[in-house]
Amino acid sequence: MILTRFFFVPHKIRFYNLKLYHHSHFNNTKMSENTRVIPSAVLACIGGLIFGYELGALNTLYLQIQCWLWSVKNDLSKTDVCLEANGDFSDSSVFDFTQVTSQWTLVSSIPLATAIISGSFGFLLNDTIGRVKSQAVFCLCSLVGSILTGTSKLSHSVAQFVIGRAITGLAMGGFTVVTPMYLQEIAPKGRENMFGTFFVVFMNSGTILAQILGLPAIFGTAKLWPFCAAFSLIFSCVGLVISFMAKETLVNRSNVYDTDAYDKEKKESVWETFKMQLKATFDDKPSVKMICTLMFSILGAHHSTGTLILLIYSATIYGNAGLSPAQSGYMA
Repeated sequence: MILTRFFFVPHKIRFYNLKLYHHSHFNNTKMSENTRVIPSAVLACIGGLIFGYELGALNTLYLQIQCWLWSVKNDLSKTDVCLEANGDFSDSSVFDFTQVTSQWTLVSSIPLATAIISGSFGFLLNDTIGRVKSQAVFCLCSLVGSILTGTSKLSHSVAQFVIGRAITGLAMGGFTVVTPMYLQEIAPKGRENMFGTFFVVFMNSGTILAQILGLPAIFGTAKLWPFCAAFSLIFSCVGLVISFMAKETLVNRSNVYDTDAYDKEKKESVWETFKMQLKATFDDKPSVKMICTLMFSILGAHHSTGTLILLIYSATIYGNAGLSPAQSGYMA
């Protein structure tokens, strides 16, 4: 009995510990994989958050920024007039914002123009340095643009404000290319659809946050509006930090196009490869061409109907309807 316990019990204990080790090792491996998905998903969501925030950042700040543009164009001493007005710029004999209509149009539209550029060519960066590094680059663009935009009031430079908004637009367009693709690649099996909605959800959340921070009770004043304009730098800094923890999904694609369908002589540039791949996709799958045509038609109708104009000028529209600046901000 004693010998049995002496010789066999330790073996049972060792066997039990071995089973326990394998079980815990499997769980830890699975847990580590799931844990790595979290910072990757957060990084992707920050891209949507920055896009949405910058899209709605100037909405409730419309009058404050126009007053600043007007004061810079005429006389820097008129900045005090904007501060004393406390958001009430209804006196047309004092505030003639028609002088800065062209400047405001440039400020509000240039991010979308540069977003088209980065969105059209963002795939080059995406396939060259990878998904994570591309998002880090766009976070850096957003950080630089936010700093330039937020400090333009201190330097009294409209050109600096425009340049900052243009750089921010590059980040916005880049995120629309990289983030949806990255979300699909990091999504656990069976959760691709849920992860695919993250970008849109956080984009709308960013727009709502911009509207809230732009209220007169927070940053929507002639003195504090630069803080609202530069607030997205917080998201950019967080994104840069998380990019060191996120996992890369881009594999070695050096042999992807080594097939008979693609002539090696035409692989001199990524652009040529992209055109060939796009042509092959449309030729082999006519339904994809139809879906893309329908998608671009819907997006074109969406923008041509004045949706963005309503978003940017909604505070003014409500103000002309008789609401106070604070009420216009809440309605926007």
